[in-house]
Amino acid sequence: MGCGASAGDEFRYDSERNVRVDLAGGVINMIFFLDTVDQHPCLYLNKNILKAAIQRYEQIWLPLLASLPEKQQSGLVPPLDVEWVWHCHMLAPKAYEADLRKVLGTGMLIDHRLLTPSQRTAGRSKAKALWEKQDKQASAIFDIEPQLQAAPLREEIAWESPTPSRLEYDIADAAARQMSFHYQVAVMPHYRDYKFLHKAADRYIANFLELKKRFPAKFWVPTYDIDACWHAHMLHPKDYAAETEKLAGQVLNHDDSVNDRTEGSKLTSCWEETVETWRRAFAGAEAARAGGMFRGNVTAEERAVRDQVQKSAKQVVDGVTEVNIVANMDMMRVQDVQQAGSAVLGGGRIACVHEHALRRALEAGSEDGRAAVVERRGTFNTRTAAVQTRVVHAFDPSGDRSATAVEVWSGIQPFGEPPIATAHRIGLDQLPTRGDLQYANRCAYLGKGEVALLLRFAGEDLAVLVGAWQGLQMPLKGTPGIPGDKDQKRRGIKGKAGKPGQPGSLSMRLAPLKTAKCQAVALQPSRNADSRIPPSYALDMAVLGLPGVGGPASVNVSTSTVRCSRTALVPTALIAMGIGVLHVLLQPRFKASNASEASSSTRPGFSLVAPPPANFTLYPVWTTEQRKYALLVAAGGEATQTVIQVVGVPVARTPQDASPAVGSVAEDPNASDGLTEEKRNTGKGTQELGGAALAGVGALGLFSVGYLMMSSPGGATNIADDQHRDAGGGGCGGCGGCGGCGGGRGGG
Repeated sequence: MGCGASAGDEFRYDSERNVRVDLAGGVINMIFFLDTVDQHPCLYLNKNILKAAIQRYEQIWLPLLASLPEKQQSGLVPPLDVEWVWHCHMLAPKAYEADLRKVLGTGMLIDHRLLTPSQRTAGRSKAKALWEKQDKQASAIFDIEPQLQAAPLREEIAWESPTPSRLEYDIADAAARQMSFHYQVAVMPHYRDYKFLHKAADRYIANFLELKKRFPAKFWVPTYDIDACWHAHMLHPKDYAAETEKLAGQVLNHDDSVNDRTEGSKLTSCWEETVETWRRAFAGAEAARAGGMFRGNVTAEERAVRDQVQKSAKQVVDGVTEVNIVANMDMMRVQDVQQAGSAVLGGGRIACVHEHALRRALEAGSEDGRAAVVERRGTFNTRTAAVQTRVVHAFDPSGDRSATAVEVWSGIQPFGEPPIATAHRIGLDQLPTRGDLQYANRCAYLGKGEVALLLRFAGEDLAVLVGAWQGLQMPLKGTPGIPGDKDQKRRGIKGKAGKPGQPGSLSMRLAPLKTAKCQAVALQPSRNADSRIPPSYALDMAVLGLPGVGGPASVNVSTSTVRCSRTALVPTALIAMGIGVLHVLLQPRFKASNASEASSSTRPGFSLVAPPPANFTLYPVWTTEQRKYALLVAAGGEATQTVIQVVGVPVARTPQDASPAVGSVAEDPNASDGLTEEKRNTGKGTQELGGAALAGVGALGLFSVGYLMMSSPGGATNIADDQHRDAGGGGCGGCGGCGGCGGGRGGG
């Protein structure tokens, strides 16, 4: 079962009746299996392990199944390494059929079905007895998990088999590609939500297969929600062959080797054609879908460095003697690193933060130097240890592209080493809307006006922190009374008292990604007597699901202090910086120094012909004045009243600008998430999620001889930061990483 308590039959579409396979349930069962494989990463990249597994699959498992009546084949589960090879082989339907013909010497198509975890356990027990009876050699060991756990991630082939394989399909290469696929579909909990998956199944059957039927020679590119259903369908080989022949006019082949997302690549150009044709063929529907797009690459290099990063995380707490620690961010240790004009965000995209490409991009510079960047560094100090932080906000004015990233190191690490923890902004490319979900409280989702940060620890996705600003009330000027006049027989008019402004506060929820049960939790703020003072937030760190990390933790924004258990120091510091960044991005800014009008949704590009007056501030005294709080300054907030190096200023000046009056900034009336209510609920019309949903901004820097300043995002759905993507991966946006269904009847 998924996050839901039922199979979500009420969300089933009529189109799903055209296939026998329960695709929604199949995706969930597939993800359970993919998670098991991911716990044994040698199955992706260790060529020795994979070669042995392929041999066991070819020489033991396939002959064993072929010797059994068809009814007895159903539900049997081989050893994990062999099951993985079988899984990868079935994802190339035509190669699978051809290879079986060679190996078995018959036209038998051995079937398979996706099983629930309990069914897999029962199927393993039955298969183990048959397996050990079939072959009693040491190479036939069934319970191979301990060997897989001990095997290195990468290893070249060190032995030759006396019997050459008859399999033509390169299963080892296919296994390596599945590492990225796991990251796309098995980490975010909405891929276990039945409402989300039934819609994905409908898009796969009613749209994707229909497109292939209408235009059989074209290479169509699926989004990942569709791709997940496609994989689940292929893992039922007999049903897949019959049903794609019926629905698409052919047994649809699958090519997951097309992964180049650079401008002009096959995947990019075919994705663009898919978007346009989809819109024309299906009454304006969008091919892109919230929560169904490309999430970024997980490379072998990143996977290999994970152990090193985990050791660095352990070194931080090894030096801490306190059981419960207090870590304070000293205002004097917050550094403002000038990065003005240092880089353009390569085609509007920043590559994987966890591969440190953000740092490389900022240090590389560019010919036109048009990127605006704010970088702040800070340190959380305890009596015996320190945690360094780095926050970067970057904006490319040429393409309205923005990015926000957080990095956390131990106090003894130089900034050039891989960070222990990171966070970066994500949008509707990775997250669904609330209306897409059956159980929204059990998933990470994004609503109008919200901003989300993906928190990562030791090289793995840890949680999604989502924030929104609530409770802002503008001050109301009082109306003086008018006295009456007895001679004129005129009654007096009672005056109206003014009302002070209410600054509002940051509201947040945290969706853990590593726990067995996905359950979002609210971060409840403390209540201060003075609403201008930012609150503290409390959290039980056990909800994160990190081994050995638990206990209560608190983040006090006003004192820039965290309190937590010894083992929770780095995750708590990461969450603290996430809270600070969300506060800075979401606290409403004001258009002029008199603070008469709030602006939290102004587009960049408006003009200011001269620097602001000396006493200019975006945060008047009745609101939270960011410069007073070290944590907010470290997160990119306003440092002083006169320094323009502030995230979120809603005005800009460039040499090409016209010259309106100072502060003449109009709020963008169209700054929203770009979705009608109907589209928000259906997941359609997601404002070019495939690559152009980047109108929201959140960075500032000194540009040329003028001031370049950006507003906070008016709707979080405008934000689709690309820190977690291929370098230079423009154009393709969030399209499916499994490539397409190929051109022509022979497939791709």
